Amino acid sequence: MLDLDALAKLLGMETAAIRLEKAASQFAPLLPDFPVLKDVLARWASLKKVRTFGPADTQDWVDAARIIRFMAAARENGTVDEPIREVSARLFRDSKRIEKLAVPVDILLTGDIDAENRDPLYVWQEIGLFREEQPVRMAGRVIVTRTRVAALLDEPYGAFSAPSVIGLASQPRLVMTIENQTTFHSEARRRYDEEILLIYTAGMPTPAWRAMYIRLLGSLPQDVPVYHWGDIDEGGFRIAAILACEAQLSGHILQPWKMHPDDVPMDRRVEAKPHTLERIRHFSSMAGWGALGNEVALAGFTVEQEALR
Repeated sequence: MLDLDALAKLLGMETAAIRLEKAASQFAPLLPDFPVLKDVLARWASLKKVRTFGPADTQDWVDAARIIRFMAAARENGTVDEPIREVSARLFRDSKRIEKLAVPVDILLTGDIDAENRDPLYVWQEIGLFREEQPVRMAGRVIVTRTRVAALLDEPYGAFSAPSVIGLASQPRLVMTIENQTTFHSEARRRYDEEILLIYTAGMPTPAWRAMYIRLLGSLPQDVPVYHWGDIDEGGFRIAAILACEAQLSGHILQPWKMHPDDVPMDRRVEAKPHTLERIRHFSSMAGWGALGNEVALAGFTVEQEALR
C-alpha cells in the first residue's frame, strides 16, 4: 500500500491531511472568539477553498484575527478609527499587509463562510480602519453641539469629524440614519428645513460614528422616534442590527423605514438565495425586527436602497 505521508516527505511536500492538521493547531487558540474557523476547517477537509483561501493560507486567518483583536482593544482604550496603513505597519511591519486580508477579516466578523462578499471599505469601517477619514454627514433643522461651537446645520447638510460631535442643542421630531449616499443626498436636499435629523452611515458605520450616535441619542428624550433606512439585503439588516444595539444603549428602540416588502415594487426586486434570506432573518431578529425579517424572507427578494428612488 502506498504510504502518502512517506512519499510526500520524500518529495519535500505535505499531504492535505498534514496541512489541515497544522491549520487546526494554529486555529485552536482562536476558536473561542472565532468559532466560524471550525467551518473553515470543515470546508478545507472537503478539499474545497473558502473564497480562494485554502490550508496554505492559514497564517492569513491568524493575522486577520490579530487585526480584529487589536482594534477591539484599541476601542476599549478609547482609541477609535485609525489609518489602515499605520496600523498595518505597527502590527506586521508591512503597511499594506492588512489590505490583503479583507476576506478572512470579513468572514471572522460575520461568522459565516457563505455570507455575501462585502466591499473591503465596509469591512475596514466596521472595525475602525480607514484609508481616508470621512466626515459624518447630517441634515435637518437641528442645532448640533460640537467641541468648539453649537450651530444649526447648514443646508443641505453639514459634515464633521465624528469625535467632534458632542450632542444636540435642539430636539428633532425624529432621527433617521440612511445607509446609502445617493439616498442621503436626495433626502437632505428635500428635508433639510424640517425639524428632523438625518445621518448618513456611509454603509457600515465606524466605531467612532457609533460612539457619536450613542451621544446624540443619549441627549434626546426616549419618546423621540429613531429610524433606519437601509438596503433590504443581508448587509443592510446587519447594519440595522448594529445600530439597534447602539440605540438600545441610549434608551431608544430603532424602527425600520421603508424596508417592508410592501414598499418595494415588483419590478425592483432581485430574487435572493435561501442562505441570504436566512441571514436576513437572523440579523432582523437581532435588530428586534423579527416580523419584518420573516416578511422579507417570505417575499424572497433583496433590493438596494437606490433602486427605490
